[in-house]
Amino acid sequence: MTIRRLVFSPHADDAVLSCYGALGPGSAVVTVFAGVPEDPGLLTDWDRALGAAGSRELALERRAEDLRSFAPLGLVPEQWPYLDGQYRPGETPRQLSADLAARVRAGSPVGADADPAREVWLPAGLLGHPDHVLVRDAGLAACAELADEGPSPRVVLYAEYPYQLFQISNHLRAAGTRDGFAWTNDRPEPLAAWAAEQFPRATAGRHRAGETRLPESTAVAKAAAIRTHATQVDVMDRQVRGQLLNPSNLELEYWWPLHGARAALSDLAASAPAPAPAGASSAGARNGGGR
Repeated sequence: MTIRRLVFSPHADDAVLSCYGALGPGSAVVTVFAGVPEDPGLLTDWDRALGAAGSRELALERRAEDLRSFAPLGLVPEQWPYLDGQYRPGETPRQLSADLAARVRAGSPVGADADPAREVWLPAGLLGHPDHVLVRDAGLAACAELADEGPSPRVVLYAEYPYQLFQISNHLRAAGTRDGFAWTNDRPEPLAAWAAEQFPRATAGRHRAGETRLPESTAVAKAAAIRTHATQVDVMDRQVRGQLLNPSNLELEYWWPLHGARAALSDLAASAPAPAPAGASSAGARNGGGR
């Protein structure tokens, strides 16, 4: 089967949460950081906050949740062995870029005739989660490499949910409006402002995100798929003040079609902030551990 759309999900729940409307027949999903730590005694702070007795046990359950969430769509995610960032502190997976490039080039599932995917969907990197940024940048580099050789896939960045709620709320609060406390994602202007910061050389029209409004039945199915990720849902819902499964939020998905992967990489490099001083740390929604 030719894969029309190849979706890279950093963690087990990201694709289901963020671009459910892009999934279905002709799609393939790769869960990148689906590895399981070997140490049976490991328990990270984030996993402890989730109520886990051990990180290895939780990682195995997340893999099972991943499979269950896609089953109603008739999809089986490819679960790569890379470890979630909380299980590899300070380490960058050196083989990730090469594996991502090979997967984009293959397009169709392993064992089928090679036929590059027609579309590649990558996380946008809202809030700068390191794992998301790694997948985004490695994916863009892979697509830029393909473009140098000939026809390349269309590249789309999807706005991660519920990170987009934080992005919108933070922007509106900074602007001095109480709308920022509503935790809704029906205000795309802050996402356009984020895109303008990340891709300053793109035209203004390209900063505005594309929008998918899911039919009610699809939004209901999406909510059921999200609930499958039972190890994560309660904590995520508390972080967004009980609005994670709000139907009005779930039915709206945002994404940016890119003009070119290499141009996007160049823009991101130009807009990147200066490195933090040694020993400094940054905190973001759900960045205290994994996801």
